[in-house]
Amino acid sequence: MYLILILLGGSCSKGQDTEDKVKGYFKCTQKRTVASQGHTTGYNSTFSQISTSANTTTAICEQGMEFCYNVTEFGCATPDHCVCNLTSTNTTISAGGFYVNGNCTKRAHCINGNVTWDGEYSCSPNAQCEEQSNVRQCYCRTGYHGDGQTCEFPDCKGVYDSGYNTSGIYTIKPTNWTGSPFTAYCNMTDGGGWTVFQRRVNGSVDFYRNWTSYKEGFGELDHEFWLGNDKLYYLTNQGNYTLRIDLVDSEGTPYYAKYDLFRINDENDKYRLSELGSFDGTARDTHSANDAMHYHFGQAFSTHDRDNDKIYHSCVKERYGGWWYKGCCPANLNGKYNATNVGDGTYCCGLESTVCWRNLPGPNHNIKYTEMKIRPV
Repeated sequence: MYLILILLGGSCSKGQDTEDKVKGYFKCTQKRTVASQGHTTGYNSTFSQISTSANTTTAICEQGMEFCYNVTEFGCATPDHCVCNLTSTNTTISAGGFYVNGNCTKRAHCINGNVTWDGEYSCSPNAQCEEQSNVRQCYCRTGYHGDGQTCEFPDCKGVYDSGYNTSGIYTIKPTNWTGSPFTAYCNMTDGGGWTVFQRRVNGSVDFYRNWTSYKEGFGELDHEFWLGNDKLYYLTNQGNYTLRIDLVDSEGTPYYAKYDLFRINDENDKYRLSELGSFDGTARDTHSANDAMHYHFGQAFSTHDRDNDKIYHSCVKERYGGWWYKGCCPANLNGKYNATNVGDGTYCCGLESTVCWRNLPGPNHNIKYTEMKIRPV
């Protein structure tokens, strides 16, 4: 039978240490009296800590403890070990646990032996009410993550896995992202599920921006843009991600570079390019031992107001873009789109910044199209 516990007296008085224990729970030394009405304790009434009179049982518990139901029986326990009996459904809720009703419209919590109900409880449209591992609650559907009440895509792979296979703008929220969900462009080609974080098309967006702009992101997701270093950090640190870079040179020839691991660190470490895996692709001529991107591995990000490169002069001010500069080349995908003074042949960067990628089989400056995107490994 459900218990109503009534505290008798407001303070604990010292009592004799009898060395007795209430059903093996806690030694009763500092004493407080708790009465419980209308129940049978099941305890041996000869114990000095418990006395029974008519329908009332009096137990003396150590200070800081309560006389409550503890898994299988009543006894003295700390409040955070007191379980709850939900009489309306004949359900026992574990200490600190919760109970959700059959259609997931109500949720009760057991806190210090007391049952409290959520103001409201319902499943997200992207969740379903079901029982998993003997626990019934709202669970996010495949491709989403969250607590069941709110379910978001962690990235564009989640979008793709949920049946959306058209490239476009979707709302996502990385696992540990503390802000509101944000929009991202999802490229559903090449296996689908790519989260795009950079694109250059025609030079309509200025990429010579300050630290805050690169941190928060800028541009238009369906055109030219940088998603934002904060978002990129949370995306690449919720799992292992591969990076794909697509390029089209000034003659219209397409190339790609693919890396089996990509990760950047947080702002405290200046968004350092901390992981860059093995290269695969066509964006490297047959005579080159290294691709352009690996030169920048391990570098902090630089903008014109935060110069973190490794040379005595400022690459970011010479190359007109934010990037993981070590030296000023060989990769500079955020450089000046319509640069003119870039030298002859396949010389990268030149005397003026340009969008470039060294060691392409064809011209590697004034690249006309770039897209950088990530997907879980």
